[in-house]
Amino acid sequence: MINSSEKMTRASSPSFLDFVDKIRPGSYDAHSFKSEYSYLCYIALYQFAMEFCENKTVLDAACGLGYGSYLLAQSAKKVTGIEIIASNIDFSRQNYKKANLDYFVADATVMDFSDGQFDAIVSIETFEHIPPEKALQFLEEFRRVLKPGGTLVISTPNHDIYSQISRTPDHVNELNVDDFAALLCQVFDHCEPYYQRKGVLQTTGRYYSALKKDKLNLRRFVPRWIVEKIRSIAAPQLQQSMQQTLQQVQVHKAGNIDEVKDAVVQVWVCN
Repeated sequence: MINSSEKMTRASSPSFLDFVDKIRPGSYDAHSFKSEYSYLCYIALYQFAMEFCENKTVLDAACGLGYGSYLLAQSAKKVTGIEIIASNIDFSRQNYKKANLDYFVADATVMDFSDGQFDAIVSIETFEHIPPEKALQFLEEFRRVLKPGGTLVISTPNHDIYSQISRTPDHVNELNVDDFAALLCQVFDHCEPYYQRKGVLQTTGRYYSALKKDKLNLRRFVPRWIVEKIRSIAAPQLQQSMQQTLQQVQVHKAGNIDEVKDAVVQVWVCN
């Protein structure tokens, strides 16, 4: 396992930063993230998942636009990205091509893959989009297509914190840390807790609270330079360089489950 200092070094290396900059989708507004900060949060989650995918046969479940699958494919033996939205798969196939990487339109709750087909599964910010009545089926499908001893790396917002800084209509199943852990433990024997973006309420809580109240997105009518000025004062963490931001949003191992409870994103490694 890579230790914290090694992770920081990798995150800030010029070659990795250049690669991350090169593979970013061309337009944020057309996709699920709308800022460089959000994009780098996703990159850090996939970068963490890479630790468990080296020379492995990997499923990226709900791969979105494919840049994360492409990142995993740099060290994995084989990566299969699946996504229920066909236009996202088209985008992935056009923009993120690699010999050891395939994409398919598929529903992660009902997959056509054989039992025990994958060494590892990566599921980044997907669970919260799965209807509650399908949540257990979603995880059981992962268990089915994993090889014995295989690893699931899964992340999802921690409802107790995320709900205080953002409202995302298509999140139909946000769980707090205890409830998500209990669900995971119904399916997997071993579940290790990790976290991303700890202590956000203490540093930028007021800024996010103000954004949350702007339900009509009226800020779009405010001159951009004013918005940027307000952000630089209220949330300087969102105005850092790519190197600083990527270091800030790295995933860290939790000493215990309680350590995850004030983080925005809960990350679990299960087998």
